[in-house]
Amino acid sequence: MLGETHITTADCMHILGALNLSQGKYNEAESFLEKALVIMDQILGEENWASLSIKNTKGKLYTAQNRHGDAVKLYYKTLDAQRRVLGDNYSYTLDSINSFAVLCMKQARYDDVERLFREALEGRRLKLGDTHPHTLESWNSLIDLYYKAWDKQEKAEEWRGKLPQTEAVDE
Repeated sequence: MLGETHITTADCMHILGALNLSQGKYNEAESFLEKALVIMDQILGEENWASLSIKNTKGKLYTAQNRHGDAVKLYYKTLDAQRRVLGDNYSYTLDSINSFAVLCMKQARYDDVERLFREALEGRRLKLGDTHPHTLESWNSLIDLYYKAWDKQEKAEEWRGKLPQTEAVDE
């Protein structure tokens, strides 16, 4: 038995929080994330990669709940710590950058969105490669910005043309 304050228990709570978030169960998600964060902060410290990952998930929760002020504060603090502790091209840092860009998109802060999506895309391309699902997420988000937010069809097509070509898999 691991106990309620074990690191593995906290990790499971984080996963359950993310799952509840994806299902739109925001109260349950917040409860799991809060508990996980308290445990991780106590065991590993507030600027450990695991605690910072939970904070990114909380930022996603706040964004989904339209608690944009809370999300902005959390992303600024989390990204600052991730950049210092983990580095700019660490996968969790890149995920937070992409998540913050999504929030900025909701707030119509398009200049910030473009800069952040480009940063996430370039970092993910270097770290994960062109065809990784997270890289493609950033790529498609940037294309969506040009199409939907700015109505820049030519720019969107330019970026769409840069997408890596993947071959269909025969089944």
